[in-house]
Amino acid sequence: MAVRTKRLTLAALFTALGILLPLAFHLTGIPAAGQIFLPMHIPVLLCGLILGPVYGAVCGAICPVAGFLLMNMPAADRVLFMTAELCAYGLAAGLFYRKCGLDRLRFGVYPALLGSMLSGRAVYALALTAAATLFGLENLSAHMAVQAAVTGLSGIAVQIVVLPPLVKLFEKSTFAHQLGLRTDKNALLREAKKLLQSEGCTLAVVFAGGGRFTSDGKGVRPLLECIDRYGAALRGAAVADRVTGRAAALLYAGAGVTAVYAAVLSREAEEALKQHGIQIEADTLVPRIVNRTGDGLCPMETSVLGISDPAEARKAIERRLAELTAQKE
Repeated sequence: MAVRTKRLTLAALFTALGILLPLAFHLTGIPAAGQIFLPMHIPVLLCGLILGPVYGAVCGAICPVAGFLLMNMPAADRVLFMTAELCAYGLAAGLFYRKCGLDRLRFGVYPALLGSMLSGRAVYALALTAAATLFGLENLSAHMAVQAAVTGLSGIAVQIVVLPPLVKLFEKSTFAHQLGLRTDKNALLREAKKLLQSEGCTLAVVFAGGGRFTSDGKGVRPLLECIDRYGAALRGAAVADRVTGRAAALLYAGAGVTAVYAAVLSREAEEALKQHGIQIEADTLVPRIVNRTGDGLCPMETSVLGISDPAEARKAIERRLAELTAQKE
């Protein structure tokens, strides 16, 4: 199944939940259960946080209209205002979390969620004000948005407590990666390690936005090939490597890799990775990476001695590779 089809299917599921959840709360018999617990908001916010602004906005626009047409929920006098409000929720959730980079932060889902809540309420208030001004409806005012927020405090609390863990749990799933979404770096690293072992390769890269790269080449050449081929797509990726020295570590840092597993890792590489905030897993930690004859330091390690800037390191590595190539000719 194509990624687009999977995303559409998941968006349709969120939309169906947005229509059916209010009915379930209505059947509890609790007076004004929908206004208190805000069940329609939950799938719309989830859709925006997980699938992005377009899917979130469409889900938010469909849910209240479909609910009104099928079950008269929400009521006719509220459906247009709720459509504007929920559309804003889904749009803002996707923009804040998926487009502004908050999904890269450990607790980024919380400010994204709060920002989308405020955006939805603001749009609700603007819609009420516009209707009152344009049509002279004295019974409508922005104050009603404040009243609705106070009435729905229980629902808001549920959203703050429940939605962030649900989003993070989803991001750890294989399905999230299949959708081409930025996923939890631990999940990406696990997949990279599994790929390294199953493919028997020397380098395995799993991209945060979906996709893989593997190579059975030696040294840093496969890594340079990957960087040149994929560029910015490497940002947020996880890498599993057989041997990682300082040269490779600085290349990872320059490419924006977020997590590295190495079967063998040098202490200088560990220092460089930590300096650039890259998550590390290693089976064996060694003082240094030696050359293939075992009688000296690896030439790539020699080339980056005293260098901590990734861009400068890449230039030094390429110069050294050119020298080695010239020596063989």
